[in-house]
Amino acid sequence: MENEYGTFLNSSGFSDPIQVGNTTMTPAIGGLVALGADSYMDGMRSFNPGIQGDQGNGFMNFLGSNGFKTGVSALQTVAGLYNAYNSNKMAKQQLRFSRNFANANLANQTQSYNTALSDRARSRGVMEGQSQAQVDGYIAANRLQDRTV
Repeated sequence: MENEYGTFLNSSGFSDPIQVGNTTMTPAIGGLVALGADSYMDGMRSFNPGIQGDQGNGFMNFLGSNGFKTGVSALQTVAGLYNAYNSNKMAKQQLRFSRNFANANLANQTQSYNTALSDRARSRGVMEGQSQAQVDGYIAANRLQDRTV
């Protein structure tokens, strides 16, 4: 059976594997030919004999070497550690900023409460005829102490 590309398809609708040099190529969808993953470099050498393969020299062999992969992996590890260190440092700064903000807010709220308590106690003391010692005792007993988070 012939399709629009001129190849013959078997009964299941796919073309049979094609032999190019010492590489077997497998058909893809639509009758297009794709190289198998194991034979990629063999296929590339059959189309371009200038590419170096397993002789131990050439740029493609360098990129596929274990030493290069180990070096890239080590570089990724160092970069990951550096990023983790910076993230940790930023988290500590953010925690310090948040703690200072909370302490300032708590101090302001405490001062506001104590001021309102004093004003109410002095007014009530005047209206009820209490002595200054009684008013100061009430304020001391009910005022909030300065605290930090």
